[in-house]
Amino acid sequence: MILLSFVGLTFFDSKKARASDEFWIALSGPLVNLSLGLLLSPFLYAALVERNPTPLLTIAGMASWKGFLAWVSILNFVVAALNLMPGWPADGARALRAWLARKRGYAEGTARAVRISHGIWLILAGVSIALLTVVPRVQALTNANPARSPASLLVMYQVVALLLAAMGIYYGWAENRRVGRLGADKAAESVGPPPEFKPSRGQSPAAVNAEVVPPAGAAGPDSVAQDLKNKAGNAVATGKAAWTVAKASGKGAGWFARQGFKALGAMFSSPKSSGQGGTDATGPATSDKK
Repeated sequence: MILLSFVGLTFFDSKKARASDEFWIALSGPLVNLSLGLLLSPFLYAALVERNPTPLLTIAGMASWKGFLAWVSILNFVVAALNLMPGWPADGARALRAWLARKRGYAEGTARAVRISHGIWLILAGVSIALLTVVPRVQALTNANPARSPASLLVMYQVVALLLAAMGIYYGWAENRRVGRLGADKAAESVGPPPEFKPSRGQSPAAVNAEVVPPAGAAGPDSVAQDLKNKAGNAVATGKAAWTVAKASGKGAGWFARQGFKALGAMFSSPKSSGQGGTDATGPATSDKK
């Protein structure tokens, strides 16, 4: 399942899926929205019968809990109505395709449902453009307060409607192309959005489960851990020797710090360079001690 800001996309493979199954699966979403709207409808009723009520569909009207829950109730009814609209990728388009597929077949049902969807989205886009043009002019002429005017939210929703129309037209075209490429039978077995809207599956199982074989001569995890342990022991021994020399000869902290940095460099270098670094770190300490 893919969850976006205003829509969710569900996909799965089923060789036993029937047109009636898609019909009822598509209608389950709007039924949930209708149930939520009815559950919150008492708050909507309380907001409507309130004396001197604040306009409901405004920013000021949503400032209280009662107004907010009333707005959520209305929103669920609106979402249910939009989901029942036969425009891709709404659930109503899938229900319409399933109903047409029972009579005309999956491919023809998809083609007819996409044509109906395109017509609906084009009409909605035209209405949204008209409202975006007219409503701001009406607000300017009436000097309406944006915070208390439902027209402000109406304008914002028209921008969302235009984005949905663009996505719906492309989605319907992609769905029709998917059915044409895969064929009706194979496309009916894959329930969900077109390939463009699905996440990439990544590597194949064979590549994921493949055994990683190190190259010849490469050290395994155990040998690397042992080598690091030996380097740490050498660094500690070098530090003790340098500290003994520093106390015996009166060398300063700068000399001791340089020996410590040499020991750390030998510890984190390659085996070849660590051997050279260990000789350099312990060599001066041993000679100075003598």
